[in-house]
Amino acid sequence: MHDGVAQDIASLGYLVDALAARPTDEHQAKQLALLRDRVTKVVAEVRQSVMNLRTSIGENESLGAAISAVARHLSEASGIPIRVRLDEQPARLRPEVEAELFRIAQEAINNAVKHARATAIDVRCQVYAPDARITVTDDGVGMQVGRSDSHGLKIMRERARLIGAQLTVRDNASRGLTVSVVLRASGGGTGTATGQNGTKEH
Repeated sequence: MHDGVAQDIASLGYLVDALAARPTDEHQAKQLALLRDRVTKVVAEVRQSVMNLRTSIGENESLGAAISAVARHLSEASGIPIRVRLDEQPARLRPEVEAELFRIAQEAINNAVKHARATAIDVRCQVYAPDARITVTDDGVGMQVGRSDSHGLKIMRERARLIGAQLTVRDNASRGLTVSVVLRASGGGTGTATGQNGTKEH
C-alpha cells in the first residue's frame, strides 16, 4: 500500500465534484454530497493506514523514541494532547520483542484517539531489558460493550502472547481506560521495569 492509492481515490472525489456542480435534481445533489464526504473519509483512513505500515523501529532508534514519534503524529492529527514519559536503559530488547511491543503501544494509542472520546492520553514506556512495561491511559468513556476496537484488543493480546508478555485492559477508578503490557524475563515478581530513574517526558 502506498500514497498513490490515496491519490487515486482522491481523484474520484474530483469526478464527484464535477458531477455535483451540475446535479439533475435536489435528491441527486444530496447523494453526491454524501458520496463526496465518504470519499474524503476513505482518503484520510488510507493515508493513516499507510503511516501505520511505514512506522517501524529503526536500528538506532529506541522503542521509546519510536512510540514517541507515533504519539506525536497522532496528537497532531487528532488535536488530542498525548504525553509520553520514557524510562529506558541503554540495553535493548530483542528486535522481535521491540516490534511487538511497539505495535501494541501503537494500537492502544490509536484506539484511545479513535474510540475513547478522550481529552488527554498518557503513555509511559519503561525498558529495563530484558523487562519492559508500557501503559496507555486515557480520560475517555472507558470500556464500552461492543466497542468497535474490540478486534484490536484481540490482536494486542495475541501480540503479547507471542512474546510472553501480559496484557491488561481495565477501567480507571475515575474515568477512562488503561491498557498495560508487561514483559518480565523472570516470569514473576515486580521486575526491574518498574524503576523510576531517568524518566524523560516527550
